[in-house]
Amino acid sequence: MHNIGAIRLGRITAAWQEQKAIAEIMLFLQNLGITPGLAVKIYTAYAESSGSTTTAPRS
Repeated sequence: MHNIGAIRLGRITAAWQEQKAIAEIMLFLQNLGITPGLAVKIYTAYAESSGSTTTAPRS
């Protein structure tokens, strides 16, 4: 991209990837019947570990 430095481009990319991950987690939780409000609370409480915890295979 023109007129965007490497550092800024890295920050934009990281922010975009984070938002994509949040959207995937929220969609997953809503597909389980969890309301958007509760999904936000779950995401806030567990942040980074919520994705791996909620998608772990069941034995």
